[in-house]
Amino acid sequence: MKFELESGKMTEIEIPVLVLGGSLVGLSAGIFLANSGVPNIIVEKHLGSMPHPRAMGYTAHTMEFFRCVGLADKIPQVKSDTRIRRAKVTSLFGEWQGETSWGGKPDVPKPDTPKPANPSPCNGAAIPQDKLEPILRERALELGCKILQHTLFLGLQQNESGIVAIVRDRSNNHTYKILAQYMIAADGAKSAVREALQIPRKGRGYIQTLTSVLFRCPQADEVLSKGVVQFEIDQPNLKAFMTTYSDGRWALMFRDNVERTQEQLLEAAKQAVGHENAHIDLITTAKWDLSALVCEYYSKGRVFLAGDSAHALPPTRGGYGANTGIDDVHNLAWKLKLVLEQKASKSLLDTYSIERQPIGWLRHQQTFARPDYAAQSQGIAANERIIDDAGMELGQLHTSKAICGADVVDIAAQKPDLWKGQPGVRAPHSWVSKRGEVLSTIDLFNKNFVVLSENEEWLEATQHVAQQLDIEIDFVLAGKDIVFAKASDFQEIFGIDRYGASLVRPDGIVGWRSKRKATRPSKALIEAFNQILHL
Repeated sequence: MKFELESGKMTEIEIPVLVLGGSLVGLSAGIFLANSGVPNIIVEKHLGSMPHPRAMGYTAHTMEFFRCVGLADKIPQVKSDTRIRRAKVTSLFGEWQGETSWGGKPDVPKPDTPKPANPSPCNGAAIPQDKLEPILRERALELGCKILQHTLFLGLQQNESGIVAIVRDRSNNHTYKILAQYMIAADGAKSAVREALQIPRKGRGYIQTLTSVLFRCPQADEVLSKGVVQFEIDQPNLKAFMTTYSDGRWALMFRDNVERTQEQLLEAAKQAVGHENAHIDLITTAKWDLSALVCEYYSKGRVFLAGDSAHALPPTRGGYGANTGIDDVHNLAWKLKLVLEQKASKSLLDTYSIERQPIGWLRHQQTFARPDYAAQSQGIAANERIIDDAGMELGQLHTSKAICGADVVDIAAQKPDLWKGQPGVRAPHSWVSKRGEVLSTIDLFNKNFVVLSENEEWLEATQHVAQQLDIEIDFVLAGKDIVFAKASDFQEIFGIDRYGASLVRPDGIVGWRSKRKATRPSKALIEAFNQILHL
């Protein structure tokens, strides 16, 4: 990408990582990097959050990430049994024609079947994007991120030693030259960076153009007591989708790409609500293209795509949009840290795309395999098996050279408890006691490498490897440092015996395990680290 500048002063900024895009994914990237001690700067073209929020639902997995960076008490979570319910109606106060399924035919539990344990210490969250972003922005600043808002990206050049990006403050036209070693491009579905790098995409493609109106209506809020929050409006002269942000705001979305006046929007909102005394207060409107396209690879040189720039996915009840992007940058942050510190080979960064791109594609396929979008799939997911939500959230398999010894590699995702601690999947959650405090095993991860075992021989091995590689590795002695409800729980959920060990990466993914006693624990552990870090 080439760029030309007018003559004038330019401020030069040198920083390890440049994050382009200061919305949900970009802010999360800045937080995860800063929490790992990696200085970064976030460049966002808008002055603040967009007035018309799009994202609303955040999965338990996303909340685990936020929990580990000090945001557990800042973001309200929903009840554990909450699910997003959608109904087909003539209007909110008209005929209700029945609910539509997200995952096909629901499982019907057998009588007296106990409710399964929650596979996460967190529940999901339902908070509008324009209310979550300020929380993330504040946390990013607390951790030391520098944020340039209302700043336009003009272009970049990269070579073997780094990246040069030019940005301009839209308020005063001041220009900055940013010298970074790496760049995360979270600049949205119409990513200028992706286009400049000429990274190809595949998928269902353009679906339709949506226009929407955001409004308030106290009368509409009355129907929320039924537990349904999404509505397919089906009238002869009005086919639309309506949803609530559960804060008094509603969005009515039109699929016909027809320009409407304020009066027509007001009338359509009244028609969709269907209450003769409905009071509608219009807030704002929006327009965007609904499409489904996934990049064939997520990085080129020193630039990494994340979020919608890597995978533009339609909004779904599974939360495959923003949540997938937040998961992207959580996977990338620790890898950048270790490479920047020269504790890992640069080739470790290749595993970002190798691990994340198949997951982006899986979510594309799951979107069109399910009833909400099956009619618009054009057969692209005809043979796709629907995977349950717990599997898609918490049981996805990662495969790369940064994963050692995965037992099963032909299952893309399944319920997390079925993996039994296999390398390549998220480390299992279990409530444990640590010095009298109850916490989740998830709270042990997402910072450093962690070795867990019931055998103290692995402590000496861990200390030896940490000293040899000069990296931080935590050791947890199960049964002493942490105590499970049952003595057998540790071996059961991590899939090892009393002499074995499990190695969890800084992103909470199991990177390696020794199921049984190792003849030389230090040798086994150093070999695992050499493979994961590509040394």
